[in-house]
Amino acid sequence: MKTYLLIYNPKHWTWDDMQHGINLIEKTGNFYYRWSCGVNKSINVDDRLFLIQLGVEPKGIFASGYATSGVFQDVHWNHKKELANYVYITFDVILNPIIDKIISLNELKENVSSEQQWAPPGSGILIRETAALNLENVWFASTHTQQKTKSLTDLDSDLIFEGAKFQAYRWFCERNPILKSQCIEYHGLSCSVCGFNFNAVYGELGANYIHVHHLKPLAKNRGSVLTNAKTDLAPICPNCHSMIHRKKEELTIEELKNLIKLNQKNV
Repeated sequence: MKTYLLIYNPKHWTWDDMQHGINLIEKTGNFYYRWSCGVNKSINVDDRLFLIQLGVEPKGIFASGYATSGVFQDVHWNHKKELANYVYITFDVILNPIIDKIISLNELKENVSSEQQWAPPGSGILIRETAALNLENVWFASTHTQQKTKSLTDLDSDLIFEGAKFQAYRWFCERNPILKSQCIEYHGLSCSVCGFNFNAVYGELGANYIHVHHLKPLAKNRGSVLTNAKTDLAPICPNCHSMIHRKKEELTIEELKNLIKLNQKNV
């Protein structure tokens, strides 16, 4: 896994839905978004990405996430007749540079690395390994402290504190919604292990709901792979899905079926 620096310059483009992203992270823990990566074509799934604001004050790093796609081309964000390189990011932290304390250029030079280029002319430069490790430590300390301080504001003495947001290493594997639809169309909406059907039990509330399980774990791959909805995916209820993944070496569907049968005999 490598670490890259992406640029946000409000002089050239305004991120109007930034607050929407911040709100989603507060609710769900992450926010999925597309970002330009300059001339870089080397970013891979799971690579670490930091976003730095340049062009206006305050200048500094204000967001982080992980690549959930490789580099691809699409219409340029500013010149519609040209193409630009993009990458999809799952953001885990976004600070609002106007009201939050971000990691300033001076702090980056003094506390992270004086040799790393922090104000590059283009997006997508590589952050060297030592600088990346230092940045993770500084970033964690800053974001964790800020979120904890906010959460403690106006704390009622009868309540117990929980829910502070903090940054942790986490890898995300992109899920293609088309494959999920194809899997359900082919295999149906009943759990492949226990046969549970949400629509049958909950009616309209449970209509079209089921988890889709990858028979070949995506987490073991180092990038995008070709997936066949018929042979590589299976519908499975959340309970069975949790049990399959409960141990380090996940169970197969047949192994979990046999385990259920064994325990039913012993009841």
